[in-house]
Amino acid sequence: MHKWINCRALTVEGKPCKNKAKTHKNNLCNTHAKKLVARERKVFSAQERRNIIKTYGSVCYLCQREINLKTLWHIDHVVPFSKGGSDDMENLRPTHKVCNELKGSKSIKFARLNSAWDKRN
Repeated sequence: MHKWINCRALTVEGKPCKNKAKTHKNNLCNTHAKKLVARERKVFSAQERRNIIKTYGSVCYLCQREINLKTLWHIDHVVPFSKGGSDDMENLRPTHKVCNELKGSKSIKFARLNSAWDKRN
């Protein structure tokens, strides 16, 4: 018999999913487990990247510094992709490459607690 636990995925608002999950399904409810199987990492087109900058500006949402768009910059998922976050525009933000790598697959609230951004200032 499988043990039922809370789903480990997060909603777009960054709140935990309230569905129950079986431990043998990567601790994801059926809805999030199906999405995970069907998903692959997306490569964003130049037009999609322009739309993200047009929508959110050229300021890194992690460290609040200006992004030089002529250098390499990343698109970050507010709710991490690995935690069920979508590729929808409202879940994407422009970031510096180093800021996004420091954040990793953590939520922004947890990542900021590590104070890595304080050391950059």
